[in-house]
Parts: sequence; structure tokens; C-alpha cells
Amino acid sequence: MFSNIAKFFIQNSKLTIVIIIVILISGLGSYIVLPKQYNPTIVVPAFNIFIEANGLKSSEISKLVVTPLENKLMEIEGIDEVYGLSGDNYAGVMVKFRVGEDLENAKIRLNQKINENMNLKPLGVSEPIITTINPEELPQITFAISYIGSELKEEDSYIYLRQISNLLKEKIKTIKNVTTLEIVGGYNKDIIVELDLQAIEARNTDLMQVYSALKNNNLNLYTGDIKSDEKVGVFVNAKVENIKDIESIVISNNFGNILYLKDVASIRYGIKKIDNISTFDNKITTFLGVGKATGTNSVFLTKDVLSVVSDLEKTLPKDIKISVIQDEGKTAENATNMLLVNLAQSIIIVFLVLALYLGKKDAFNTAVSIPLSLGLVFLLALMFGENINRITLFALILVLGMLVDNSTVVVENISRHLNDRINTGKTKLEAVLEATQEVGVGVILSTLSRLLAFGAMFAVGGMMGEYMGPIPKFAIMALVVSVFIAFAINPWISYIGAKDVNESDRNNHEIKKISKFDIRIIYLSFMKYFLNTEKKSSKRRFVFKLVFWLSLFAVILGPIYLGIFKARMLPKSNQNQVYVWIDAPRGWSARKMLEVEKDLVYFLKNKNKSLDKELDIVQDVSVTIGQAFMGDFANLFRGGLSRVGENQLSARVNLVPSDIYKEKTGEKRMFSENYTIEIRPLLREYFLKKYPDLKIRLLEDPPGPPVRATFLMKIKSSADTQSRVSFLQKVENEVRKISKEQSIVDLGNSLSTTYRKLEVKLDLEAVSRAMLTSNQVANTLAIALNGTDISLIGSSSSLEATNLVLAVKNEQIETLDLLKTISFTNPNGNKIFLDTISKIDYSFVGDEINTDRREVSDYIYAEMGNNSLVYPAIKLFGILKSEEFFGNEYELISWNPYSLTYKGYRDGQIYKIEWSGEWELTIDTFRDLGIAMGLSLLVIYFLLVGQFSSFRIAGIIMITFLLSFFGVFPGFTLLYLLKNEYFSATSMIGIIALGGIVVGNAIILLDYLNVLKRNGLTIIDALLKAGYVRFAPIVLTSLTTVFGAATIIGDPVWSGLAWSIIWGLFVSSVLTLVVIPIFYYDSQKNEWEKCAGKDEKNC
Repeated sequence: MFSNIAKFFIQNSKLTIVIIIVILISGLGSYIVLPKQYNPTIVVPAFNIFIEANGLKSSEISKLVVTPLENKLMEIEGIDEVYGLSGDNYAGVMVKFRVGEDLENAKIRLNQKINENMNLKPLGVSEPIITTINPEELPQITFAISYIGSELKEEDSYIYLRQISNLLKEKIKTIKNVTTLEIVGGYNKDIIVELDLQAIEARNTDLMQVYSALKNNNLNLYTGDIKSDEKVGVFVNAKVENIKDIESIVISNNFGNILYLKDVASIRYGIKKIDNISTFDNKITTFLGVGKATGTNSVFLTKDVLSVVSDLEKTLPKDIKISVIQDEGKTAENATNMLLVNLAQSIIIVFLVLALYLGKKDAFNTAVSIPLSLGLVFLLALMFGENINRITLFALILVLGMLVDNSTVVVENISRHLNDRINTGKTKLEAVLEATQEVGVGVILSTLSRLLAFGAMFAVGGMMGEYMGPIPKFAIMALVVSVFIAFAINPWISYIGAKDVNESDRNNHEIKKISKFDIRIIYLSFMKYFLNTEKKSSKRRFVFKLVFWLSLFAVILGPIYLGIFKARMLPKSNQNQVYVWIDAPRGWSARKMLEVEKDLVYFLKNKNKSLDKELDIVQDVSVTIGQAFMGDFANLFRGGLSRVGENQLSARVNLVPSDIYKEKTGEKRMFSENYTIEIRPLLREYFLKKYPDLKIRLLEDPPGPPVRATFLMKIKSSADTQSRVSFLQKVENEVRKISKEQSIVDLGNSLSTTYRKLEVKLDLEAVSRAMLTSNQVANTLAIALNGTDISLIGSSSSLEATNLVLAVKNEQIETLDLLKTISFTNPNGNKIFLDTISKIDYSFVGDEINTDRREVSDYIYAEMGNNSLVYPAIKLFGILKSEEFFGNEYELISWNPYSLTYKGYRDGQIYKIEWSGEWELTIDTFRDLGIAMGLSLLVIYFLLVGQFSSFRIAGIIMITFLLSFFGVFPGFTLLYLLKNEYFSATSMIGIIALGGIVVGNAIILLDYLNVLKRNGLTIIDALLKAGYVRFAPIVLTSLTTVFGAATIIGDPVWSGLAWSIIWGLFVSSVLTLVVIPIFYYDSQKNEWEKCAGKDEKNC
């Protein structure tokens, strides 16, 4: 079969040449056309639901709104997580579907379920507002548009920047494949009717009379049609269009004494209220984010956007500065270019390694498989609708060495057969076909073992499975096409490159002497020490196997026991940005948070020169207060979109890019992980001295799937608030005790702070006697305190709507004296003051109530410093399971790796601690990867049983997987001691890949052993010859894979995968040539003689 494939392409050389050209051209074209982005596409349908419930307390909203809503949401098919938040007057629910659920179907099911149950909505509660959380709609490029002039007042600068942003938005939206365009910051230009309460009182009117005059004298209504021969529509136009029209509105006319609006109010263009602020390096700013259509190349799109913005910037006023704060296209391009360099380096290294042993001609033949295989992979990726991202490129680098494995085995065997024609007398065609056929089964089996190893990775579920999904997809495609290249193209190249051997060549041929220093001769000498007919050799083999098993247990358990082999989920990646989240007490205003913003930028940009040179690497700081920052992949799932309180500051801190820093200083820039670790204590010390009530978190871009917090414990209980809080604080105290030792940083909890509120309690009888209504009183207070939008003012020149807004002068509502001066006019024209019909009490707003899957939940969250979460989590499990913790207050009922459950002795309530965040992701991922590895090894084992018709031989081959542990465990132990490198999920992926690679080496060895067995050789001679002949292919294929992986050891995330392959494959390939023959001899020596020279089926 295999020889027939080779024969077809050899006999059809012109077709073969055409196929090679087509593969190269279509592969290059596919790579250019394929969409490129930084992160892989992850489909996780998620939605935010917001509900207004004016007048209800948080406890009432939790029971009447959130709990019934959560109950119904949990009925929806495909729901994974539901989080609720109840506060005074509002409710928020976040719904997340399972990974891979179709977004549109999820949206339809969600809306349908909510609409079907609207009858359950309590009276006075608003309809739910549903917004989609879609990673595909995230900005690919974000601009900061800042005002750098000094002439405009603050309010005018907000309006000015919004107008400039809208102008940019209009230009950018014409670019092909641009979808979402979001502006954050700035304010629309409204017409503000600013009332003077003293003037209103002096002119004997009130707020509601002004409101009614504005509302009733500003309309444009269609009233009907005059129907004659031709229908004519009739409209009543009483719409104000400018400030002059508004000033002329009459509020009252008492016997000719006309009261105009301008008599009690100033009317101007402006902003109703500044309750959210955005800045860029302390400058008032708006941010403009540009999203792309699904499947669009982000590299091309961001370049198109930058070109348009660059042209437009030339026409803008000089007091406008446009800065790029995020460019996913450039990030993707840099990552792609870096990996392409790694790819090129790998190709060169692989060629050099092959050339040293095979010679230039055979090395070229083998290396040809790389561009041809990659060309086919890119073509298949385009056909299957895939994209190029950092994960796909790492997958290709991972399998790069494997791409030449099949070709190496085939080409090396063909080369050996061609050289042996002097003795065999065969033609070059016969030699090529026989050599191809001889290794065909071994190549297929070794490839299948690798395919099974990678295919098992599809068993990894959740977001991690979706995130790492491109690895098995692209690895499988690459390995499959490499088989085609090995059996079709490589034999053809060998054939056309070989010379015919004639009689003269045979007569003049000199047998090449093999040096005694040849590594294969040394190998044979070593193996003969164990494989011979002497009685001593049996004892030697027994001792060898005993040492082997004891050593295996020692290299695995020793480093773990000594604490010098450490694991974590994923290492931190080196990025050009970090994030700072600051939460102040809930009563703080946006204005007060602006002071914090100024201090933050002052400190991070080292304006007081207090930071060391290594920490002075901040390029710019972008901040939003009272509104969500532009979404990015990580913060989307951390809850960044819900950070809309005036007391919440969200900052993106861009570091000077590594290449620019090195160009300027000649030194390497500090890794973002190290920067975060070192700046954190300094930042906290600086801020907490001045603002002791702040909660500060420094966050990094995760290298893998994002989580809400690295360290996250959910405290769940239906107990009363005081008992629940007491239990949370007890747990938090234990975490705090070990926080310094275990590098737990930014420790905090979700317990909300409260703030003072005034409750105006109306005397209903007094209100009725005064001929007023409660609604009139409430609406008057609402207008006084918050203002109200009256109507839309049409403007053809404006890109956004201009509203007519009624409000009270800011200085008149900043003190409690307002409540003493508010009055109401009854139908008789009498003035009624608020303090005569009400009583004012002081109290506090209700606590915010969090729920998780319908259970009341509070959270303890933190980040990790220079440590893995695994170790503090294990230590805390021990503490929380000890009687010293629960004592005589609680009883530990049950526990598992995800949670601990207690029962309170005093109240009989259940208290539950659930681990979430990175711990849950770690357990799930390593569990799934372990299952994937076990499944792949099991399937490979039975595949080998089928091929070799022996459970024992298959078992011996599987020992090669254990051999890799002799490299992996000591290797990562050394890495931890030298450079603090942990064994991670990417390292585990490397081990899974090793399962297929090292087994393939044993297959190549034993498959040839079967050939020698049929030729009648003794078991010792066969084992020695098989080791000698297959020494080169095994070592060469291992070296190409090792050197291919070595190009990515500098990457902080993927170095774990590279080191697994380097350590594991290097050691196992050497041991395979030694261990497998020894185990095989003792297992098969009694069966060998009766089968030697016969077909296996007859044995």
C-alpha cells in the first residue's frame, strides 16, 4: 500500500511538481487571507440584566425580584452560572451559558423565558434591560481623545470631546468590517434650565408649575387627517428650538402679571450633572473603541482604522490629542511575527541537525516537509473557517519537530536502501519502494499514537477546553498532512535525486569503515553487556530493572516531598499593561474619586521621583470613574462592565513596550509580573496612608482563561446577616494569617459599605388637608435633587440628541437647607412647605446582597504574588478542616476539593465555603488533562495490542511514557531551583504530547524488530541490529522535536510545554534504546525461537 502511493507520485513526476507548487502557493495565500487575532475565538454567551425597583430595599428586592428571576433563569437549557446583586432601588443579574452554546440561540431562550414570566414582576418594578456580554464585540483598537488646551471650562471640555469623538465615530464606521463603535466619557450638549429656588419662592410659584409649563408648551403632535380628494395630515407644532424660545415660555399670568421662565431660571447649553469622569494622564478624555465583525482580520482592520484617524487628526484643532491605548491588531501582529521568527529558527535548526547526520541532500528532502505541511495546514484552516492566533501558532511550533519525524524515518530508510544497492543489486525504484513499504506500518502507528495523544485533549471541558482547542485541531491537521508528504513527496525527491548504480560502481565500491568511536558502536557495546548468553547477564538485567523502578518512584516522589517540584495553573504572561481597580466607600462621589485619580497617576508615573528606575516604566494611565472602562477579554469576565458606581475607579496602566524601552535605555524592561509584584506594596502604602478606606486591586492579563479573581472563596448561607458576616470574617482572618507567608495579596471581601440616607416620611393626613398629593411631593423632590429630562430638542447639525433638561442650581442642592426651602402650591394657590407635612429621619442605605446560583453569597477575593494558588489553598484546606478553626461554634459536615460545609451549633444553619477562581479552574483543567492523558494512553495501548498481537509487547512499549518522567520531574525541579519556574497546565499538555511521541519511538524500534524476526535472526542479534539501525531515526526525530520546542522556552506561558518536551523526550529517547530491548528480551525470549523466520499469524 505505502509503496503504491510512492510509486504513483514517482511515475507521475509532472503531476507531483504541480501538486508541490499548488500546495506552496495556496498555503501562502491561505496564510495571508486567514483572519489573525491575538486570542482564540471563545463562545461563552453571557448577559447582564438590570432592573429598577424604585422604593424597595435591598432585602425586599432580593426576595421579590432577584430570587424569582433566578429560579426561572435556572430553568433555561444550557445555563452554567447565575449571579445576582440586590441593592436599594435596583437589581442586577449576570447569566452565563455553557461554553460553546450558540449565542443567538442563548439570547432567544433568555428573552423568551423572561417574557413568558413578566406576570411575576411586582408592581412598580421596571422591565428588565438585557445587555449582551460578547467577547467578539470587544474593541480591537481604542483611542483616548484628550483636551490639552486651557481655554475651555471643565464642562465645556466634556461636551467638546464628545463632539470630536462623534466626528471620529462617523468617519470610522464607513470602514469595512467595523461593527461596534463605543464612546466612553464626555457628555452630550443639552439645554439646561437651571432654576433658582429663591426666585421661585419670591415669585410665588413652585417646581411643578415650572415643570408643567415646560412639558405642556413643548410638543409636536400628529392630530389626524383632513380627508377630501387628497389626504392631508394635520400636525400641531409647539416645539421650542432654541434658548430664546425657552426663555419666553410663560409659567403664570396673574391679572396681567406675566411670569416668564427666564425670570426664575438661567437657560444655557451644558451638562445636567457630572457623575462619571474619564481621564488620560490626568487630562479630561473620551475613549473610543472600535470592534470588528466576526472572522475579520484584526491586523488589517486596525491598520485601516489608524489610517483614517491619522488623516482626520490633521484636520482637528491643535488642542486635541489622540492616543492609541490598545491595539489588538498590533498585538496579534507582533505575536504572529515573533512566532514566525521562532518558526523560521526551528526550521533552520531542524535542517542543520538533519544535515549533520543525513547530509545536505537528505536533510533538504526531509526539511521540505515543513513548508509543504504548513501550506496544507493553512489551506485546511481556511476551508474549516479557523483563524490564526497565538494558540494556533504555538500548536504549529509544538508539532514542527514532529512534522519531519515521518519524513526523517522514510528518507533515512530510503537513503540506507539506496546505499545498499551495491550489495542487493536492486534498481533505485525498487530500493525506494521497498524502503517506503518497510517503515510504512511503523510510521502510521507512531502517527496514530500522536494523533490519539492530541485528540484526547478534546476531553478538556469548559473555557480552558475552548481556549486550548486550537492545539489539538492544528496539531492533528499537521500530523495527518505530514504522513501524506512522507509517503508521496519525500520518496519522489529521493528517487529523482538518486543516481543509478551500474556494474562499474559495484566493482569500485569500497566498504566504509565504521569508527570505534561511532556512537552506535558505543551503544552496541553497552547493550551487549546486558544482552548476551552469559548467565551473569540475567542478573544484570534484574538489577537494572530493579534500579529502574526504584529510580522512577524516587524522581517522581522525591522532589514533591522535598517541596522543590511545584505546580500552578498557568504562569503569568509578560504584557504591556496592568490594571488597577480602586473601590471607595459607597458614599463617595465621582468628584472625590477624581482626587484619587490624580494621586494614582502622580504615583505611577513617578512624578515625585520616589520609585526606582526599574519601576519607572509607565507609559500612560487611562481612568474611568462611575462608568465601565472599555471592555477587554480578561476584565469582561472579571465583572469589569459592572463597575459603574461613582465610588469605583478603573484604570488601565500601559507600560513602555519592551522593544522601545530597550531601544531607549539599552536594558531589558522588567516583566509585567515582576512590576506588579514590586509596585503593589508601594502603591498600597502610598494610598492607604491617605485613604485608609480604599480597596485596591492590581490585576494582570491572564495567560489563559480569565476568572473573576485568582483567589476566590464563596461564603454561602441562609443565616441572618450578622451570623453570615461573622462566619465570613472568621474565614477571612485565617486567610489573613497566612497571607504574608503564602504571598496572598490585595485581600478583600464583597461586604458593601453603607452610607447615610434621609427618609422623608410624609404625614398623609397633613398632605390631604393641604390639598396636595404624595406623588406631587415626590416628583418635586426628584426634580430638585436630580433634575429631569423634559423632551428632545431636534438638531440637524448635532450627531447626538440634545435634550431639554430641568434642574436646580447645584449650589442650592448641596446642603440640607434645600429641604427647608422646598414648597408646593395647592389648587387654592397656597404655599405649603415640606417640613409642615413631613418628618425627616436619618438612616442608612441597605447592604448589597449577592447571590450565586440562588444562594446568598459573600466573597473573599485576592490575587497571588510570587506564589502559586495551589499551596495556600492546600494549607487553608488543612486549617479549615481542623477543630481549631470550627471549635465549639460549627460542625464540619462534609468536604471535597471544591468546598467545605459546616453546621452552626447555635443556629443550626448551614455555612458553606466554595472555592472558585483559579483553584476551580486548576482542579478542572488538571482533572480533564489527566483524564485525557489516561484515555489517550489506554487507546494507544489497545492499538498496539492489535498491531503486535501481544498484551505484553504493548505494555513494554507503553513503558516509554514512564521514561519521560526521568526527564520531566528532575528537569522541572532544576528549573524551580534555578529560576523559580513551575510545572503548569502547558507543561501537562507537553506530557500528553510526549505520550504520543515517545511511544512512536518504541514503535519504530519494535516494528523493525518484527522484520528481523521474520528473517530468522536470534532475539539478541535482532535486538542489537534493530537498535543499531533505528538509532539514527529515533535520535534524529527526537532532536528535531527538542530543538523545535527550544525556540519557545523564552515565552513565559509556553516555556512549560517546551521544557516538558525537551526534558522528557531527550531522556526518554536515550532510555528507549536501552530499556525497551532489556524488557523485551526477558518478556519474549521464550516465544522468539519458535516464531523466528515465520509469520506472526502462524505462531
